[in-house]
Amino acid sequence: MLAIMNQNQIIGLSLLVIGILITLIFIGLFFWIKKQTERMSNFRINNQESKSVWEFTKKNFPLVLIVFGIMLVVAGISMLAK
Repeated sequence: MLAIMNQNQIIGLSLLVIGILITLIFIGLFFWIKKQTERMSNFRINNQESKSVWEFTKKNFPLVLIVFGIMLVVAGISMLAK
C-alpha cells in the first residue's frame, strides 16, 4: 500500500495518525484530570479571572492540545484526499 502512495499522501497519513493519537491521549488526560481534581466545577470562576489568552491556555492546556490534534487530523485527511 505504501508503495503506491505519493509523498503527500504519506505525509497526510502520518499527520492523521499523529493527530488521532494526540487527540485520544489528551482527551483521556483531560477527563482523568477532571475526575481527580474537580477543577471543572470552578471552570467559569477560574476563566473569568483570565485576562489574556495565555492565562486561559495555561489553565486549559489539555484542551488546547486536543484542538491541535483535531487540526492535525483534518490536515491529514485533506492531504490524503488529494
